[in-house]
Amino acid sequence: MLKKLLILLIFFFFLSCKDDGAESKTVFNQSDAVVKIQAENASNMQFIVSNQSVKPDFIIITPKQNQIYESSTVQLEMLLENIQNAAFKISIDDASPELVKTTKKIFILNPGEHNVSVELMKDEKTSYAVKKTVSFTNNYVKPPENFGFDIKFPVEGYGVKGDIIAVRLVLNEFSIDTIGAGNREGRGHFHFYLDGSKKPLEVDSATFTIKDLSAGTHVLEVEMVKSDHSSYGLKKKVNFEAQVITSKT
Repeated sequence: MLKKLLILLIFFFFLSCKDDGAESKTVFNQSDAVVKIQAENASNMQFIVSNQSVKPDFIIITPKQNQIYESSTVQLEMLLENIQNAAFKISIDDASPELVKTTKKIFILNPGEHNVSVELMKDEKTSYAVKKTVSFTNNYVKPPENFGFDIKFPVEGYGVKGDIIAVRLVLNEFSIDTIGAGNREGRGHFHFYLDGSKKPLEVDSATFTIKDLSAGTHVLEVEMVKSDHSSYGLKKKVNFEAQVITSKT
């Protein structure tokens, strides 16, 4: 394919060449290479190939400059440009830098103004000499000590007659938000895991009905999460039994 392309380039250059003087033309230009044809006349040509290296770079996607957050956790995310793999040397508020090899990093931060410095690294000791900073504010307010929830129903060991159970939660200094409403500290929803299920039921209410229970013992685990589904680190578990009633014919 490249051979055919070069033949076409020579042909078009030949048509445009002047026999009465030397001439140099760029006929193929990409970010990583430039191909030139230099000729004194149409019968005396030579190719000149020169490399033009593209400098590795990156951008900080989050946090945004001067953005205000209301969460105990802030995610730092970078996007690489002109390079596929690299490491980052990250420093928060002039603390000792940390080397990470992923484009995402979650920090737990106190309320106040913060500065993040990120340097693009080839390895632990070699820098690409690309460094960027971003400043933001965290208005996170630590929740009260009794912050959380309890499972009011079912109680431990409860036996339900039938294949339906209505779960009821008691909220302590916590408010329900519509799923996807945006993170706000002290607000969110719940993930219900029945019998060790990996995929949760997403519940934005203090009451929820579970249907189609099979007969036998069940384990319900309830996790309190933020709007983006990240956990508050609070989970409660309860065991109950379903006595499925079959209709008599």
